[in-house]
Amino acid sequence: MGMRQLVLILFLFSSVAATARLTGAVGQAQPMRMLIGKKAAAGGARVETDDFNRANEDPLGNGTWTNRSQNLNVTSNAVGAGTNVDSYAFWSAGVAWGNNQYSQCTITSAAADVYNSVGVRMAATGDFGYILSQNGTGLILYYVNSAESWSVIVDYGTVTGLGVGDGIKLTISGTTLTAYHDDGAGFVQVGSTQTHSSITSGSPGIAVFRTSTTPCLDNWEGGEL
Repeated sequence: MGMRQLVLILFLFSSVAATARLTGAVGQAQPMRMLIGKKAAAGGARVETDDFNRANEDPLGNGTWTNRSQNLNVTSNAVGAGTNVDSYAFWSAGVAWGNNQYSQCTITSAAADVYNSVGVRMAATGDFGYILSQNGTGLILYYVNSAESWSVIVDYGTVTGLGVGDGIKLTISGTTLTAYHDDGAGFVQVGSTQTHSSITSGSPGIAVFRTSTTPCLDNWEGGEL
């Protein structure tokens, strides 16, 4: 047997062995495994998700969320809250978040009495966080201090096409805050970037104010930039 034939036989044998390890002893493909609550991100940046598809839950928790002030809840596979109160929750599972981060969600109610919000640098003590709030077709960016006083950073006014099924997103990098809207074609920046330096660290999360019992937001994602 020549040297070329020997090399070819060894190569074919190693390929068959590798295939056997991948497909199992009976030749069936092995199932892929996923980490619940995590999503792959470029460069190893941390990303967490929650689609709220589970049994009704009050308060929102699932071992991953921390509520503040008033509790959020899960109703009909979406997030709701008590009536006539501001309710907040941030993702608290795992290690501390990097300071540059984002938070986004899908709107499930655009009723006039509902304020759906995503937040960055939210915390259990001290300042509540930076909050981007949707009401109807409007978006407003707030700074919420430790006394739970909501101060307007910028009112973006009416955002064309904003409504049920759309996404809203808030990012912060350093002291720069940026709002986004997704009408189904991808996130697009809303208005101009804003600068605020009062809060330097915290976690991404969500907030809701409503006077009805309608579930308000869904399909949350938060991550590091």
